[in-house]
Amino acid sequence: MTNLPNPENYIPKQYLVCYIDLLGIREKLFAGIDGHSSAIAKDKQNEINTTSLKINTLLNLAPAINEKFHDTIEYFWSFDQDQDSQEDDKQKFINATKQLDFSVQQFSDSTLLYMELSNDIEMYIPILIRFLCVSLSSWTISCMSQGIMPRGAISIGTAWEIRKSCLFGPVISEVYNLESQVAQYPRFVVSYYLYEYLTRLFEEEKRKGTIEEYIISPLYLLQRDRDGIYILSYLENIHQHCLKNSSERTDQEKLIAEAYKYILSEYYIHAIRAKNDPQEAKLAGRYDRIIQYFLEYDEKFSYVCSELNRNITDKIELEEK
Repeated sequence: MTNLPNPENYIPKQYLVCYIDLLGIREKLFAGIDGHSSAIAKDKQNEINTTSLKINTLLNLAPAINEKFHDTIEYFWSFDQDQDSQEDDKQKFINATKQLDFSVQQFSDSTLLYMELSNDIEMYIPILIRFLCVSLSSWTISCMSQGIMPRGAISIGTAWEIRKSCLFGPVISEVYNLESQVAQYPRFVVSYYLYEYLTRLFEEEKRKGTIEEYIISPLYLLQRDRDGIYILSYLENIHQHCLKNSSERTDQEKLIAEAYKYILSEYYIHAIRAKNDPQEAKLAGRYDRIIQYFLEYDEKFSYVCSELNRNITDKIELEEK
């Protein structure tokens, strides 16, 4: 008989966690089991290619985000070149962040990224959250530009790591429920506890008169959505990054244009089908919310969405005729 792990042998710790689901993978895989309804059985090469791309993105999700996480760290600290003038504790943290990685735990077609928040980096938790937000934002737009729609949730809380890549605890249940029950459409929901934590920390620093940019920045990268849910504002993240690194603006605008093109085309597909199917109307409504979000930032990205909006609308009207 296999010995079950004894909970008393494991110490609860605090973790920064992010639960991610790439929408549409499960349906494609299950369709492949039924030879009569499967796009694969019908030899639709585009469907095969799309499914393969989603599976490949899923398998490489953790390495891709960790790579962007380290790129963000290098970029952020490059603005502070005067190493001799930095406090010893801060310098130690700078060196430590360059060694950090998110661990990964796979749940079927979903992925959990997590990082232990040890006591020696407690005061720098906001900057780690900022690094995660920036990394997720860049990765999200890259996915959307390829027709892959991620949905997820972010929080901090208690969990136990009983072995490598095996985490369980209240914070895992929280992010799973936020992603599956609250997010509803492609967006990253931020737990209320995490938002309150960042707000409380900001108020404390403000009272002390020691507000620093790394403390308050995560709040500016989040926003309250129409339904009152706090979410990651990935376009705001990208905009702030482009303000400091204008050489990347053109590349980011191309990705945003490709992402918006896919979102807009999916909206019209579901809107046309919605005439006879309430479920399609629901899907069209969710894509419409993403469209409105992109248009809110259109001015900051050379109006690439407005231009595509007109072109794709004209194309759809021609196809309907």
